[in-house]
Amino acid sequence: KVVKLDPGQLMDLPHNYTYKIIWMERNHNEVIISQQKAAGFPGYSQNAFPSGLDEINKKQMKIINQWMNSRPSNDILFLNYNALMNEPLDELRSLALFMDIDTVENLTNSGVINHALYKERSS
Repeated sequence: KVVKLDPGQLMDLPHNYTYKIIWMERNHNEVIISQQKAAGFPGYSQNAFPSGLDEINKKQMKIINQWMNSRPSNDILFLNYNALMNEPLDELRSLALFMDIDTVENLTNSGVINHALYKERSS
């Protein structure tokens, strides 16, 4: 089974199971811009971040990294979101190995990567 979780929800996973976690790393500024838009911040701007949001995200990432290090029985694959969108084959191969999938050769042409969803690009 596969589920998508908010990063903070990882720490609520029951301890009596082992998990395969796919962690998508993404350009930090893109994450903040996306959060601004999703939250409907008034005066949204790609060049101005709400005060404190950057610091909150950094603190959350530190807590999540500590959690990941405290659960060595879990398998964690770190994928780069930006690389997946721009040059997907290497990232898809890593994912296929991690998930014990035999082939990824047709994935790049099958619509798995939807570039229309990649809206908040850093320059």
